[in-house]
Amino acid sequence: DCKHFELPEPDFTMAEEIRVDLEGLEVTWLLYEDFHGGLGEMAVQDWISFRGHTHVFEEFLITWEDRLRQQDPTMMSVKLQKDIAVYKEIVPGLKYVRGEHLSHDHWLDLFRLIGLPRGTTLERLTFRDILTAAPVIASKLQELKELNSRAQGEVSIREALRELELWGAGAVFTFTEYQDSSNKSIRLIKEWKDLLNECLLQSLKDSPYYSGFEDKAGVWERKLVDLDEHLRQINAIQRKWVYLEPIFGHGALPREQARFERVDVDFRVIMSDIGRDGRVLSIVGHTGLRGQLSTMLDQLQRCQRSLNEYLEEKRNAFPRFYFIGDDDLLEILGQSTNPSVIQSHLKKLFAGIHSVQFNTDDSNKQIVAMNSLDGEVVPLMQPVYVTADVEEWLMNLSDQMKETLRILTSNNVRATNQDPAQFPSQILCLGEQIAFAKQCEASIRDHKLSQLRSDLEKKLRSYTSVYINASELGETEAHVLDLKLKSLILDIIHNIDVVEQLNKAGIRSSAEWIWQKQLRYYADNSASMRMVDAQFDYTFEYQVDINPNSGIFITMNPAGKGYGGRQKLPDNLKQLFRPVAMSKPDNEQIAEVILFSEGFGEGKALGRKLVAVFNLAKELLTPQQHYDWGLRALKTVLRGSGQALHNLRRKSDNNEAKDVHSWIVCDGDIDPEWIESLNSVLDDNHLLTMPSGQVVDCSMVGLVLSALSHLNGCSDKLAFVVGLIRGLGGNLSSVSRNDLAKEILHPSMCSSHQVVLLMEDFQLVHHSFLELVNSLLSAEVMSNLHVVLIMDSTHEQFTINCESNPALYKLCHVQWMDQWDKHSMQQV
Repeated sequence: DCKHFELPEPDFTMAEEIRVDLEGLEVTWLLYEDFHGGLGEMAVQDWISFRGHTHVFEEFLITWEDRLRQQDPTMMSVKLQKDIAVYKEIVPGLKYVRGEHLSHDHWLDLFRLIGLPRGTTLERLTFRDILTAAPVIASKLQELKELNSRAQGEVSIREALRELELWGAGAVFTFTEYQDSSNKSIRLIKEWKDLLNECLLQSLKDSPYYSGFEDKAGVWERKLVDLDEHLRQINAIQRKWVYLEPIFGHGALPREQARFERVDVDFRVIMSDIGRDGRVLSIVGHTGLRGQLSTMLDQLQRCQRSLNEYLEEKRNAFPRFYFIGDDDLLEILGQSTNPSVIQSHLKKLFAGIHSVQFNTDDSNKQIVAMNSLDGEVVPLMQPVYVTADVEEWLMNLSDQMKETLRILTSNNVRATNQDPAQFPSQILCLGEQIAFAKQCEASIRDHKLSQLRSDLEKKLRSYTSVYINASELGETEAHVLDLKLKSLILDIIHNIDVVEQLNKAGIRSSAEWIWQKQLRYYADNSASMRMVDAQFDYTFEYQVDINPNSGIFITMNPAGKGYGGRQKLPDNLKQLFRPVAMSKPDNEQIAEVILFSEGFGEGKALGRKLVAVFNLAKELLTPQQHYDWGLRALKTVLRGSGQALHNLRRKSDNNEAKDVHSWIVCDGDIDPEWIESLNSVLDDNHLLTMPSGQVVDCSMVGLVLSALSHLNGCSDKLAFVVGLIRGLGGNLSSVSRNDLAKEILHPSMCSSHQVVLLMEDFQLVHHSFLELVNSLLSAEVMSNLHVVLIMDSTHEQFTINCESNPALYKLCHVQWMDQWDKHSMQQV
């Protein structure tokens, strides 16, 4: 335009400079506005909502720091970088002002600490307030950290106290109904565990911030201390009351009856109150309860002491009462004239007396005979009258037992004909030993030991050839007579061995050592035992002697690998005993003695051959865990051989009753403790010792073990029996007649223990094995073999199996384990 009008052009240099400056300022302030705009969006948010998103603020600062670093430095960028640096310093401290654990008082302390104005409240607190206090927060991080720790600790204490309050409101007793001696019901506390919450209170006291809550926690501490004391006393009182109530309820201790009745009344009232409320803390509020419980406990302890003194007095009067516990003794004292109670406890008082016989004509008031466990009956020379003074008539029974045996011994010694049926086994053996000592000394004097040996061998042959007809004598009498003969045979074999030793030594006088070292029996005024210079009077205790000068012997099986459930003797107990050396048993002599006692006339030759077979088997056959060629297995074969001989002798007796056995079924693996107990079941004593110490006679009990995965910890004997059962387990399709004979028939013929063939129908995958079982049942089944076949009547093959193998239901006892359908029952 200026050129058109021919005017001079104006100078815009200064304006251009101003424009450039303005554009620069615009960029700078836009940067400032952008930063503070983003910061402001966060700053206006209330702190309660934003404190869980502080990571957004941290990411904002990092983003702006990177952005400013990429630009040319300006006054504004430098200022913003300084602001960002200040804000970054408070980022670690933001977690200390979040305040999740802070109470109202803690927030006030926080506001004062970071310099916020008075009147600031948590509800109106914004993130801008926190940013404003950024420099203070950065400088007081340690104080803020301590404030948070204190707040968090106090919150834990507060929550614990709240938990205690909830527990106190909801904790209740668990009760059980108890019937007292009068058949009245009383509610007793059943569960005592975890009733107290003392550990929670202890955790509070361990806190460094406990002082602020000491008053409130102290109230709970006093409550719990009182509660603990009350519960301990009530628990002790309840246990003593439950033990003493049946005793005093039957009037067993009249002199303390009044004392116990007073406690009984108070106890019933207290338990009624506790049962009515039910809350655990309810017992704390009872006024005077502590003193009442202490008095009750003291009175019950007095009753207990009086009871113990009373029982000790009875035990001193009749020492055999030491063999039984307090409960059994109190039952005897309370029912001293009750025959059933007497019978149940006599076998604990007298080792050889299993029961007694009463004179039924006199209302069971006279004991006329004593019975052994095996059924031997020994009539008493004079009856024993049963009176209320139980220790008195039991002492009379003990005296009459000894007097009877003494008279029988005298009669036996004078008798010219030793009839085993006329004397008890104990007297027969004693008389045999007395006669042997007399005959042996006479033979030594007259140099006729060879003749004595011939006489003893003749007597041995006569005893081993005795045939016992069970159908004529009866099962019990035949069994007792068999045991008597076995005992006599054992003694005669020993006597023969003694004579052989004397003959071999060329003895000339009964004063020589070879005779004096023998245990010898003599009939003087009574009966006595002599060995070398020692002499003891025979006490005539039925089977077992009781002597105050008794000894304790411990036989220990090795403890360690392969012997589960066995422990070593503690050192402090080991010091009280001295070891005794044991010689290795002579298997040939043992076999000879057992075979002779079982009735074999050629026991010596047979025993030598059988031991040779076992030795060869042990040396030549492959070692297997369930193979046992030791003494235990040898005795099993010997006893089984004797049983087979007796069966042959009684084969013509068609009226012989069949044994009915019970069975212990163990399904699955057995722990070492039970394995140790089962080992004793399979021993000669056939005793099962329970974990409680109770001993159970398992002489008529068989053993079934199935589904075992291993034989760890089993004895050789147990492993052998299990092996027989496991041998046919699983898939039975491949089992042949030879396998059946090898695993089942042969062991059952030579074992005195029961062998079980246990099968389920799902194992019978091939009909050929079922035919084997059918033929086995159709044949003569050995007495030691028990066949158990578990079949599902609803199975599609059940009808076919029964029709094809009639012995399965014709020769079997059927046990109905569940409801059968009509079609299956018709088929059977």
